[in-house]
This record gives sequence, structure tokens and C-alpha cells, in this order.
Amino acid sequence: MSLPVTVYRWDDPGAPQLPNSQVKPSHYIDIIKKCLVDGYGAKASLGWTMPFVSPDGFKAVFRNSSAEASGSYVQIKCKTGADPVGGVVYLQTAPLLTEYDPDWTTINCASKRFAFGGNSRITKWCLIGTSAGFYLFAIYDSKLTMKMGTSAHVAFFCGDIDSFVPNDLNRFTLLSYAAHADQISASWSLSLAYLSPVSVIGFMHESNGTNHGKIMELLSQFITSPTTTTNGVPSEFRVYSRPLISIDGYTVTGTTGINADSEGTRIGDSSLHPAYRGHVPGLIQTQAPRYSDQLWPQTSMIGGQEHWLIHSGHNGGCNFWVNMESWYD
Repeated sequence: MSLPVTVYRWDDPGAPQLPNSQVKPSHYIDIIKKCLVDGYGAKASLGWTMPFVSPDGFKAVFRNSSAEASGSYVQIKCKTGADPVGGVVYLQTAPLLTEYDPDWTTINCASKRFAFGGNSRITKWCLIGTSAGFYLFAIYDSKLTMKMGTSAHVAFFCGDIDSFVPNDLNRFTLLSYAAHADQISASWSLSLAYLSPVSVIGFMHESNGTNHGKIMELLSQFITSPTTTTNGVPSEFRVYSRPLISIDGYTVTGTTGINADSEGTRIGDSSLHPAYRGHVPGLIQTQAPRYSDQLWPQTSMIGGQEHWLIHSGHNGGCNFWVNMESWYD
């Protein structure tokens, strides 16, 4: 089912802010709450709920729509339990949570723990989302162009993937470079802004709700340029594709281990843990990485719809875009 997209930005009237040199984990929780649940200014929320929050507000659980999406949960919390300037934020997902601070070792079908933030000067942000999922992007205050040069920044997706499996019970997850393993600290490289043609991006369980996780990777059809500067703007001739979410290490002849689901079926034939699970909602890749020296942010009309260009976490070119109008088409 196609879902409309809303774009929220730091420069919107009434938008919550990441105050320069004073950014705390609670500021990220506030931004996510305003975009997902409350709305701000003239912008309505995405229609998520916040079923649980700690008394101090430093831990919160959000749930996407149960009518238009999977009705799954994500916990977002301050790493230390306090709210220090420049503190790290933890994020973790599951199909079901019943409190704001669960014992994650007991949670069925949980994602790995993701870390972001960790710097007091990440100030300019954009959240692009629907009732089913969202991207959060944010960059260092002094950065003006699309290349971050390894400065602190944020770029991840959280929500329902666009799954190939009908009624996939484990389609809600966290996707970012190196989100296949628990993270302790935030890093410029732990983001969707540092992708190669094949990048590990998450950890997903079986489509029937079985707790049987495998490392997932993003397969891109076109060349990328994560560290090599490629300046300028490409021609108006655009070829674009939708990268695939795939099981990392899949081989055609393999029959055990990562190449089999929990029932022993080869993942190439499985609908429980298919070798190719689906797409990242709204994400496309164009054929020519460029834009290293171009001003941030960049948007462009591609296929008749406006798209947001994901920045480069290093000094490279950019060719991954997020649809700003409609997902799950």
C-alpha cells in the first residue's frame, strides 16, 4: 500500500532544534517525538504513538501504525541513563515491547543496538518518513557541502522495509552501515552515508515471527564513491535502481548455516528467510556519484517525484536518494 511521505527540517517554523555546542540525547528524542507523534508548527505528525516513556524522558518507546504498518516498536534512549552534552543515543527495535526499558536479552526478534549522536555540534537535521518508517539525517554545524569529511553526522532508517514477503511479521528493523552488530559508540562511518556496492546494514529475523536472525546487506547495482571526491553535478540523463536487502554471504549451492532457514530450506527458495528480503523504502541509487562540492542539502526530481540526496560521510560522491513523496508503491 502506497504511503504519503512527510519531510521535517530544522529550518521549519516551530521545528525542534539541536542547539549548537549543547546537543544532548534528549534533543534527538524530542525531535523524533515531535515528528512521529506530536507534530509541530503547521506540520502534522506521522501518526506513530509513544506507548512508553521513562519519568525523566530519557528513554522512550515509539510504535508505528498498526493499521497502515506492522505496529512494531523502537526504543530510543540516552546511553548512560543521564543526558550529557554530546552524549550517545541508543536505538533498538522489536515486534513487541511492553515497557520503556526492557531486558533486551529476553526480547524476541530484536534488532541489534544502534548508536548515533555523540557530538554536541550536530545541528542541521531532516527527518523523512511515513506512518511505517523514517529516515533521520543530521550534519555537523560547520559543514556546507555534501561531503562530511568524517565529521560527526547521522543517517539511518528505522521502520518497515518494503518486504517481498506478504505480511512479513519481522519487516520492522534498523538499517545503517554496520547495524548488523551491537554498537557501543557513535561514529561517522556508522551511517547510510558510507555505503559501498555491498554493505552490511542490519540484522533481521524470519518472516513468520521466528527468532532466527541473520546479517543483512544492501546490494547496489551501480558504482559508489564513498571516499573519493567526485565534484560537480551529473547530466540530466538518469538511470536509477532500487538496492536490494539480502542475506549476507548467500551462496547458490549452500544448504546449511546462513544458507538455510530454521526449517532447513535453502534461503534461495525460502519465504521464511529469503535470500532477497525486499527494498529500503523510498531508496534509489543513480548511476553517477557526484555532488561532493555541492551545497547541502540537495534535492532533485527523479521519475517525476522529488528526492533527497544522502550526503557522503567521508569525502566521496553521492548517488543514493530518498523519495520525498511516496513509499511502498
